[in-house]
Amino acid sequence: MRHETFGLTGESEGRRNGLLMKKNQKIGLICSHGGHFTELLQVQEAFKDCPTFLLTYKEVSTSNQKNTYYIANIGKSPIAFIFGLIKILFIFLKERPTILFSTGSEIAVPPFYFGKFLFGTKLIYLESCAQIFRPSMTGKWVYPITDLFLVQWEPLLKKYGPKAKYVPQNTKYFDFVPMNIAMEYIQKSNLVVSHAGMGTIILCKEYGIPIIIFPRREKFKEHVNDHQMEIAQVLEERGDKNICIVYEENQLEEKMMKIVGKKGIVEVENRGREYLIRTIKEFIETFQG
Repeated sequence: MRHETFGLTGESEGRRNGLLMKKNQKIGLICSHGGHFTELLQVQEAFKDCPTFLLTYKEVSTSNQKNTYYIANIGKSPIAFIFGLIKILFIFLKERPTILFSTGSEIAVPPFYFGKFLFGTKLIYLESCAQIFRPSMTGKWVYPITDLFLVQWEPLLKKYGPKAKYVPQNTKYFDFVPMNIAMEYIQKSNLVVSHAGMGTIILCKEYGIPIIIFPRREKFKEHVNDHQMEIAQVLEERGDKNICIVYEENQLEEKMMKIVGKKGIVEVENRGREYLIRTIKEFIETFQG
């Protein structure tokens, strides 16, 4: 049995659907060959409504691409690096990109710094899915100046910092939905997993939906104090059969399986590509130039 899961973060970043892309935007797509190029192709749908150009290395995998500029590998020698910088600068003077997007590798670093400080360009960086526990060197270089920094594995959030954004791979998620939509999702749920926010707890009580509460804690810098722990402890003492409290991440799966009764709750379709595309498009749509 398959159950759909979704997540509501509760934090609006000012990105809302329904905004139109500006026609004068131009997006520069930057990556090296191989896997970085393949990952870029996986999300190119996000840019279909804007004019784009590609900056990459001339290799078999990247040949015969439209609107493409090729440069020599800037990592091979100091001369290649210098000539690459000059060519990138002339390309930018011609194209005048408003947004740059990259999946790495080192080819992204000079364009990002040129774009940021010479052209006022907005920057989007998608860390490679090959980076699970350790940041890439390119990611470390561009993270401080990037406007939207996406990672594909949750452990990287702690390695990079608060600017990094994790796009869940196996669940439908939202940065923000209106309250009425959130209420509809809760009403249709078999189970809600939430922090100890009273709004969600009250709604679940009202609709009779079982809820697992995983309180945010001050010691992990998830909140300014431990009031959510206090709420969770009081609710646990009351023994409500529709409320389950967990304090550690490794307790979650067991409690979820016990309530839902089907292991299939975790057998969800991999939605990573879909939500990467949506996240990138929302950033582009809200960019005011």
